[in-house]
Parts: sequence; C-alpha cells; structure tokens
Amino acid sequence: MKIVSMICLLLITVVVISAEEKIELTADNLTLLALKNSPAKKINNYALLLAKTENSTEYYSVRKDSEKLAALVERKNKKLATSLAQISNKSHFTLSQKIRYKSYDEKTGQLIIQKIIQGSTKAILRNKHKDDGLPDHFFLLFANIELLSDIEVDKNKFTKLLEKRNNENAQTSKSLYIEMTMVLPKYQNQKNFQTVIKNINIYASKAKKLLLASKQETQKTTDIITRSLVAEGITNKLIGIHAFSFFGYRLQDRMADVIKHQSFCKKTIKMDKHQIIVCKKPHSENSSLIITYIGGVIAQLDLIATGELNFEEKKRTSKYIMRQLNRTKSLFQSPNEKWSKYGVDFDFYSDAFFGKTSTESQYHFSYNKSNDPVETGNTLIISMISQATKKLIEENT
Repeated sequence: MKIVSMICLLLITVVVISAEEKIELTADNLTLLALKNSPAKKINNYALLLAKTENSTEYYSVRKDSEKLAALVERKNKKLATSLAQISNKSHFTLSQKIRYKSYDEKTGQLIIQKIIQGSTKAILRNKHKDDGLPDHFFLLFANIELLSDIEVDKNKFTKLLEKRNNENAQTSKSLYIEMTMVLPKYQNQKNFQTVIKNINIYASKAKKLLLASKQETQKTTDIITRSLVAEGITNKLIGIHAFSFFGYRLQDRMADVIKHQSFCKKTIKMDKHQIIVCKKPHSENSSLIITYIGGVIAQLDLIATGELNFEEKKRTSKYIMRQLNRTKSLFQSPNEKWSKYGVDFDFYSDAFFGKTSTESQYHFSYNKSNDPVETGNTLIISMISQATKKLIEENT
C-alpha cells in the first residue's frame, strides 16, 4: 500500500511539473494550443499544409500518388502530434518585455507602470500559413488584468537601484523588465483565448538578476473567468463601423476593456450563443448612454433622458449630436426623424429638448428575461443600430 501511495504521489508530481512548465507566449505556440482544441479534420488539414510548405519538393512529387501522399501527411501528423503533446490548456505561458514605470511612492513602495496591454485584450498576429484554417490573429481576453495595478516593490532594493542609476548619471531612466506567467484554459469561437495572469515578476533589467516585485493571483482561475463579462468569448463576428463614433463608442466594436465596464454593465439574457450585456453609463445629471453588447460586440447605442434636461445639458448634447452625426439644427424641428447612413439606422426624438413626453419617445428596455419591452419612464433621445446587427437578431430569435 505504501508503494502504491508513493507511485501515486510521483505521478501527481509529474503532472504538476508538466502543467507548470513555462512556454513562451508566441503565435506559433498559440497555434499549437488552438490545434490542440480543434477537431481531427482541422489538424489533418494543417498537417497537409505543413507537407506542402516544409516538404514542398517531396509533396509535389507524390501529390498524384494517393498512398505516398497519405504516408507523407501521416509523417507530418506524427511530428505535429509530438508538438501537441507538449502543450495543453493547463500549460503556463510567459510574456516578457521591457516596461517603464510612471511613478513610485517611496513611503508605500507602490509602483505604477505604463500600460503594456490596451484595455483587457491583446491581439497576437500570425504570419505563417494564412490559409491553414486558423485565424490570422488570436485575441487574448484577460480576465484579471487588474493584477497589473497596485504593484508593491521591495523598497530597499528599489531605493538602491535608483541610487545606482543616479550615480551612473542615468537618473532619467525608468526602464524595468516584466515577466508575466499566465494560463489560457479556454479556446473559444476559433479565435479567443480566455487568459488569466497567475504571476507577475518585475526585474531591474532583462538580465533578471534583481527581482524588485512579485505578485501572485490568489483566486481560482475558473471563478475569475466566470465573473468576466465576456466569459463566453467574442461570439459576434461583425466588424467595427469606424465611420463615426458616439460618446467614444463605435458600433460593432469589441468590448476591449472589460474591467472598465464592470461597474456599470450587467449580463441579461442569451440570444442563441450570444450573451447580451447592457451597460448604463451616466452622461450628465439627467441623461445616460445605454450601450448594448451582443456576443461581446456593441450592437446598439441609445442616449436617453433620465430626468428633465437643464439648459446646459440641452446645449452640450445638441451640439454633440450635430457634430458627431453630421446633422444640422433642422434635426430638432420635428418630433421624430429617422435616417440611415454607414449601414446604420438612426432614430431621433426631440421631446427631451422641449420638456415633453410622448408615447412615441418613451424608452423601452428590450433585453430582459421575458423578452418583452419594458417601460422605463425615461425618454429616448437617439438610438442607433446597424443593419447587420438587425439581421443577426432576426437570425437568432
């Protein structure tokens, strides 16, 4: 029994070591992980492409001989299988790079570093095999990007580093080096990797001889991902409409900064595979912007009056609408005006600017469990939704 226990312990140790073996976060390694999560047919097609590109002379000499071609593809499949066996959804990946810090608090040891990831997503471009059935880039969806905030360094080490740099007349140098270890437990929608940072180490330089700070994630990976607004990944494939923006938002853009949205957004219902997220963002004292995401992509933008607009609100809002949507003052001369541009349908109501309320301009909340529009008591100012999104909704309801 003791021998059996020792063998089990040994096997567990081997599994742990294998799971924690660090792999560099590169497009090639992400390609392998994507293949590991793909059906056998896609892997076989990838092996065929490898035969064409890596063994092109042999491939073209046997391509008309089915048996020899099958043997060549099988050989590439076996080689590919060896690579795939060394990677898994439990693998630990590392991303290292030079960084700069913005500020340092001598009293608390708090270090603020410049952003190295915009929002909470990072695109990894692929240059090889553009016709291999995989996307031309992967999106890493960081579920705990906030771990990069509130970093506390070893004050003694950092003080000595600053003194050394001052003595070497390098007092303006704020360069450091970061190494992040992360896991990518889910590959979703043939493009997205759910990403959780497990550990952050900050060094004085790329040589990694002087460790200044280390920070670990203490929460469970599954819990972190479950709480994320985009836990299902980006399921909506519509491309962003960049012809115009409205209060900094553009229709069909992805939710790039999940952390920023968590305070004013919530999940509502699902539309087939697409999770709907509704965000109510205060714009002024008596108005709010409603941003509706379908499958992680902005589907609809609504500006509503939540109370009676004061003079300044009317003035600023009307100017903004005219400027951003290229409209004139005549827009406010009728109770309702509809138009289409950039493949987007616009619906404007002037009631809120004249202290009026009407049945037509009442804002109704549509994305609820009963799936029936609910009156909110608010007044709709303008609503915009793309024609492609309308088609998506029709196809999934």
